[in-house]
Amino acid sequence: MGEAAGLSRNYIGNLERQENKPSIETIEKLAKGLGVDPEVLLKPEE
Repeated sequence: MGEAAGLSRNYIGNLERQENKPSIETIEKLAKGLGVDPEVLLKPEE
């Protein structure tokens, strides 16, 4: 996942543990790595 998004494994782990808040640029990279639109990552959980 980190490689696909161009982010380090450590940074991805920090995001998963909510130790960092991702910037819009990071959200866009994550979405691209996952093959989804960024808005999917910004929707609240139901």
